[in-house]
Amino acid sequence: MKRTRRTIPPLVAAAMLLVACGGGGETDGVVGFYHDKAQWEAEFAAVSAVSQETLGTELNVVGYADDAAYDSFIRSSFLTDQRPDLFTWHTGGPLAELVEEGLVAESGHLWDAAIADGDVPADIRSFFEIDGATYCVPLLSDYWVMYYSVPIFDEYGFEPPQTWDELMRIADTLLADGQIPFSLPGGIFSFVWFQQLMLGMYPDVYEGLADGTANYTDPEVVEVMELWRELAAGGYTIEPGVEIGPAEMMRDGVVAMQPFGTWFHGPLNGLELTSGEDYDVFVMPSINPDLSETSVVVELGPLCQAEAARNADAAQEVLRWWMQPEAQTEFTVARNGMSYNPNAEAADPRLVEVSDQIATGHRIHNRYFEASPPQVSTVAMEQFDAFMADLGDPMDYLEQIQRVHEQHWSE
Repeated sequence: MKRTRRTIPPLVAAAMLLVACGGGGETDGVVGFYHDKAQWEAEFAAVSAVSQETLGTELNVVGYADDAAYDSFIRSSFLTDQRPDLFTWHTGGPLAELVEEGLVAESGHLWDAAIADGDVPADIRSFFEIDGATYCVPLLSDYWVMYYSVPIFDEYGFEPPQTWDELMRIADTLLADGQIPFSLPGGIFSFVWFQQLMLGMYPDVYEGLADGTANYTDPEVVEVMELWRELAAGGYTIEPGVEIGPAEMMRDGVVAMQPFGTWFHGPLNGLELTSGEDYDVFVMPSINPDLSETSVVVELGPLCQAEAARNADAAQEVLRWWMQPEAQTEFTVARNGMSYNPNAEAADPRLVEVSDQIATGHRIHNRYFEASPPQVSTVAMEQFDAFMADLGDPMDYLEQIQRVHEQHWSE
């Protein structure tokens, strides 16, 4: 794909001014650690304290709550001499863009050591490989599963479904009784149902959309959109735009089930909900019974080192340590999540059980947001939002995405 020059929009220019005024540089011996997960400020602070004790390295942790502002800051910082030492990003297309510009340091030797030590499964390395080289290390690892309300399931005597037919029988029973079965994530999560339904029906086509070998106007994609429309129009999902947070929906029993990454444990626990008592999870079953494996999405947030970082040696040692049991246990327990490191401890044994279950007989895919080229996913999420609001002819929305899809893969 050919490289294109981009003009600097106002938001990026503002971020450049911030960096020029000292927003992105660190003094010697202090590693700048920038992230877009402001809700985890306390969790990163806990890891920083252990880093200073173990490595003697202080982390200057800076979080952004606004995704667009963070994206602009990171990209613009590379136009100055104040680039961050370490920063969180996204795998797939977003990472490839930075690598193409020579902005990210390679990390293959760190992976070699971590895999040899049994700290990182070798099969997730491919998500961090671009043109034969490896970049960044996994910040975290979260499988996407279906969260469900334990009180609602207990009230009806439901067990976690093993097949799509069982799942829909549960949904039908709830719907007939006035209980909304599913949530309908929008905005930055507007891709969720598209992702889950595609993988449940046509996982190969899902991969084809990511690498340009399939099209958004293919019959399989249209069929998936029709099923999505059928579920939403039939009242199986909550109305779009409801002004209540996903965690509050679970707490208040607004919906019975919600598809999310296992990081959703954190917000739920933040509302003093208890895993196994107030909520639990199951792997969403395949829709197509002929599939030999059930597909599951993994969300692998990368932690990257900037090329020519000011504190490169110290930053690299932090990356090496980040994959080890000490760091992973601290971060995993702090955020009530799960870890890719099998030697790390987890706050919730249930997540260990789910991880072990998925490790056998399941096909792993990158999350849609990371798997798709940024130009395509941006338009796609806009169109998915519009589709959920109007529930019009799916082809009208898919053709809009397809135009950008074709343009990207023709370059």
